[in-house]
Amino acid sequence: GPDGRVAQAIVRLVGLREAAAGVGLLAQRRKAGWLWARLAGDALDLALLGAAMASERANRRRLAGATIAAAGVAVTDALVA
Repeated sequence: GPDGRVAQAIVRLVGLREAAAGVGLLAQRRKAGWLWARLAGDALDLALLGAAMASERANRRRLAGATIAAAGVAVTDALVA
């Protein structure tokens, strides 16, 4: 349905954002901006996961695991930035 297509598009956009940040980190000498972009992306990821929890069809156990992983990445990114 439409919800599935929207979710699929969001996953693709998140992947593109991560790929762009990775290329930026690898290709640029000045990495601070890219690190902060990653941190902003981490915040967006956590917000999207929180919104997904509100869905009646949500697999909350999987979402909780993904949220814990995303939070760990966000902490790491914050320490590095």
